[in-house]
Amino acid sequence: MSEHVRIRYLRLNQVCKKALQQSVNKVQNWDKIASCFPHYAAVDEGATNLTNCQRQVVEFWMELSKREFEEIFKERDIERKLNDLDDLISRAKTVQRSMREEGSTRECIDELTPEQLICGNMHETRVELLSQLDGRLDKMTNLNTQLENQLQQLQAELEQETDELHQLYNRHLGEDTGLQDEALQQGLKNMLIEMRKEEPFD
Repeated sequence: MSEHVRIRYLRLNQVCKKALQQSVNKVQNWDKIASCFPHYAAVDEGATNLTNCQRQVVEFWMELSKREFEEIFKERDIERKLNDLDDLISRAKTVQRSMREEGSTRECIDELTPEQLICGNMHETRVELLSQLDGRLDKMTNLNTQLENQLQQLQAELEQETDELHQLYNRHLGEDTGLQDEALQQGLKNMLIEMRKEEPFD
């Protein structure tokens, strides 16, 4: 099966990266950080320290999140399951296209109307088609349920990770650092409060 038709795992990665980038953008906004520490940021040394802190937090957050995504996907075998789903859909389309090219008189399941399924005079064919439909529906339902549960677990773990990052901020950048500058302390508190209000997973 050609890799280029396997789009679902790629789309999942893109969604995760977009969600991560939206969170990181809050920390990368220098104007917002500077507004929280107006006096400290106005001094060259203070601006340099804030810039270094901002860069380190962004790098740490990005690297940690990427590793977490990779470990979660690997642990739950997400890539293989989504690729299997892509392959199943591709095979079904190939069979349908081949039947049409060969001029087969056998109708595809998705082209049958309810009246044709109920009123068809070929009882054996009707039963077989219904059985195939039920089997495929059960398989797709089970797969969708598994993926939904796994994505819910992923969201819960991402929310937990966000809480841990907030705790990391508080521990390394909050009151426990022993900073003497009250303006710096208050500005940092204001920044953390604003970031928590905007957190997308809340």
